[in-house]
Amino acid sequence: MINLKQSSGIKIEETNEWKRRISEFNQLIQTKEYSEWKKQAWLSVNEEYFQTIFNKIKIVKESLCKDYDYIVSCGIGGSYHGAKAFIEAKYGVDSIESNRMIYVGNNLSSNHIHSALKKVRGKSFLLVVISRSGTTFETAASYRLFSDLLKTQCPDSYNKHIVAITHPTNGKLREIVNAENLLSLPIPDFYEGRNTILTPVGLFLLELANFNTKTLCDSFLESRQHAFNKGTKYEGYRYAAYRTEFVKSLPIEVMGAFETEYESLQEWVINLFSENEGKERRGAYLDHVLFTRELHSLGIFLQEGTQNNFETLWWFKKAKNDVIYPMWDIDYDLTNVVAGRTLHSINKDIYESVCEAHKKSKPLITIEFEGFDEKELGELILFFYISSIASSHFMGIVASLTSYKDPEWGVDVYKSEMQKLFAQNQKP
Repeated sequence: MINLKQSSGIKIEETNEWKRRISEFNQLIQTKEYSEWKKQAWLSVNEEYFQTIFNKIKIVKESLCKDYDYIVSCGIGGSYHGAKAFIEAKYGVDSIESNRMIYVGNNLSSNHIHSALKKVRGKSFLLVVISRSGTTFETAASYRLFSDLLKTQCPDSYNKHIVAITHPTNGKLREIVNAENLLSLPIPDFYEGRNTILTPVGLFLLELANFNTKTLCDSFLESRQHAFNKGTKYEGYRYAAYRTEFVKSLPIEVMGAFETEYESLQEWVINLFSENEGKERRGAYLDHVLFTRELHSLGIFLQEGTQNNFETLWWFKKAKNDVIYPMWDIDYDLTNVVAGRTLHSINKDIYESVCEAHKKSKPLITIEFEGFDEKELGELILFFYISSIASSHFMGIVASLTSYKDPEWGVDVYKSEMQKLFAQNQKP
């Protein structure tokens, strides 16, 4: 169960115009033509689709070593955000499962890549490279370095330590798969990278992290039907409608979470919304903060500074682990008032205090999630998937969900300039 509240005084659920807009959109997205045209195939997938993926993943897993010291995920954008976000949300940032994962191919920081190479040198590691085309430079660069290391460490069997997740028939990475006989999994058509957590892109890494992926996917399907049935009262649509109203005068949305393990989850959501909305000079600029850490820095600005933003605060009702606050005989720091309580319950008091303090100066949305197991994360995926496309639609962003073919758009602009400089600075 996901619970959404807001402080603006606007009552979306009581507004006839918004009831009509949400109802029409709810009907529109249930058509197969929409899901394929907008590359939102998650709107129409079913149990058979997921079972086909599970079968393919099982075949690949059976071809791998039973244990690796590290799993190196090589991808950028949606090709790595999702798995990282959900592994950390379920297990925690400092867990065995999270520390076993190394993420490369998402930057060109020589320090980061050098450290990652040093960590796996002489160790057993699985390299999972994720790219539809195989030509995204950040990913291609890391793949070269880590696959060359595998060729040095296990020259006769290096290709058994690489799994490529790519287009089933086309692209440069598919050429490498065919030439070097690599293990591979397909990226299905009608998906943009930001929507691939429930394709082999995300599910394979989640399987390696011991997720119950069937429960996750079943929950997603159940949540999708729940959203379709609930229509104008579904929380994801309401969130999209409130965002649309607020963005008219406040172009920045700041998302706040109260647990460190949800920071990557926030980045996944930012990836999702930014790629959908960041077109035609429209949409909200999204940023994220971690409370209570930022309450003593950015939190001050959010409360007292330039009022050009609205806030969306997340609260997860359950704690994976909890700690009892101790009682001291001498109350030096004057905190015995909370002694005997759990840190999670104390943190909830702070969450509610922030809500009260911040809503005095701006619109505030609160989203309360139950927890972080596979069933609950399946609900969360659906919530943000559906609210992100609904937001784009309600904001009137015509090209919101499709890819531009114009080379002078988005990342293709910097890629074009990059190729010019590569050619100019090529070593003789």
